[in-house]
Amino acid sequence: MDDTLRMTPIDFCTALPYHFIMDDNCRLVQAGKELFNHIPKELLQPETPVLRIFEITRPQIPLDFDNICNFINAVFVFQVRASPSDMRKQRENLEGSESASLNQAVLQQGCHLKLKGQMMLLSTKKHLIYLCSPYVTSINELMQFGMRLTAMPMHDATRDLILLNQQRLSDVEVNLQLEANNEQLEAMARDLEEEKNKTDVILKDMLPAQIANKLMEGEHIESCEYEEATVMFSDVPNFQQIVPVCQPKDVVHLLNELFTRLDRLVVLHKVYKVETVGDSYMTVGGIPDFTPEHAENIGHAALGMLWEGRAVRDPVSNKPLQLRIGIEIIIY
Repeated sequence: MDDTLRMTPIDFCTALPYHFIMDDNCRLVQAGKELFNHIPKELLQPETPVLRIFEITRPQIPLDFDNICNFINAVFVFQVRASPSDMRKQRENLEGSESASLNQAVLQQGCHLKLKGQMMLLSTKKHLIYLCSPYVTSINELMQFGMRLTAMPMHDATRDLILLNQQRLSDVEVNLQLEANNEQLEAMARDLEEEKNKTDVILKDMLPAQIANKLMEGEHIESCEYEEATVMFSDVPNFQQIVPVCQPKDVVHLLNELFTRLDRLVVLHKVYKVETVGDSYMTVGGIPDFTPEHAENIGHAALGMLWEGRAVRDPVSNKPLQLRIGIEIIIY
């Protein structure tokens, strides 16, 4: 009984789907079954010169038996070279098939397929076998050649290489996305800080400084009473006659010019502007920081407002603007 383990050519071509064997004349003897998906069938017939099918890209040596034997320990990279006429013939044979679109993609890319592996001299000393895998490193390259990961044997390390490289690419993409998100968050934080600063400025303009600071620090504001203060109201007596005959922008310009002048006087005389409503301008002295001369300060501010009002022109009559001022001293 012969105990020699034998393998049929079909089993061998299935186990090593991308291999090929050539003789000492560099003619094809046998090819793996997956090569038929990338190379025209008529080129993979026995006795076909390998030089018609492949070219060596590494090492850079002529494709002949002796040169290959001299570099037998080197890593070999072969590139498929299929003539346009051969590709057209196979395309005509594939027309009408259910997977025509996939086959067309394979044909478009098949002439660029590369194989990477090693050459081994067989025991006959007249044959070389090329044990190889597709020279691809990512899922995208597989798709370019119309290949599937399942087309590679389970024992082929190229499967793991592709999956590991794909995982690396995914990690890089995730890291880039995280960096982009971090940059976006930093930009949002800067914008929020700018908006907060603007809000703080507005708050300080609307409220006394000590009150605004407490609000910004989140402290609770307790109401308080003042035993004495001086309150002043001022307005434009003929404002209601000005509004109907003027453009809105002219009215805004009038109030802006007037209130800018009055604001300067408020700061100069150390009184506090409470609010403005329409043409009314409310000011208080002795609040929130008590000063004994609060009535005197309000008086000086009122005289200054009368003079500043004259510097503003009535848009209707083109005469100096007249202000009406009322002052009340409150003492409990």
